[in-house]
Amino acid sequence: EGVVYLGAENGVLVALDARTGDEKWRFAKEGSNISFSPAISDGSVFVPVSDGVLYVLDAATGEQQWRYDPNTATTQYHPTADVVVAEGVAYFMTSSNTAVNGVLHAVEIALQSPKWFHETPTENFSAPSVKDELLYFGGVNGMLYAVAANTGGLAWSHQAEDIIFTSPALSLIHISEPTRRTPISYAVFC
Repeated sequence: EGVVYLGAENGVLVALDARTGDEKWRFAKEGSNISFSPAISDGSVFVPVSDGVLYVLDAATGEQQWRYDPNTATTQYHPTADVVVAEGVAYFMTSSNTAVNGVLHAVEIALQSPKWFHETPTENFSAPSVKDELLYFGGVNGMLYAVAANTGGLAWSHQAEDIIFTSPALSLIHISEPTRRTPISYAVFC
């Protein structure tokens, strides 16, 4: 508590005392960048780094606890949105060097291993929002997706009028669409 976590393009994440601004610790991934916000949960900091790896750090010391690496010999992933942690699962949005698609990874924190992944036909720059065992996120194809948090299966999708860059707000999904003068709001829950 009382800590500000700040990532930078130079691959450094620093933890600062929120009152004084004094540095508590730093984590550095040389040759990489940290372009998306980390998530903090149960004493851990979940950091998406441009090398495609989700690093999990001790929130008090900055020491690496473990990491999730979806990369293979032929596929290099990179994060495309902030990481989200809910109900013991870290949700990590990526795209790959082999296809113009999006992949939402669900990583079981207790097991430190993948639970499932969900692929979409285009990249997704919208961090998932979680409510009532569903995850909601948008894609550059203008599609709003709802997937089951326990399986990653598609529950439903909705075609918006343009690209979706924002993360959905869940009592009312408000999506900024750059080609319109005024935003459109989509009511989802009553």
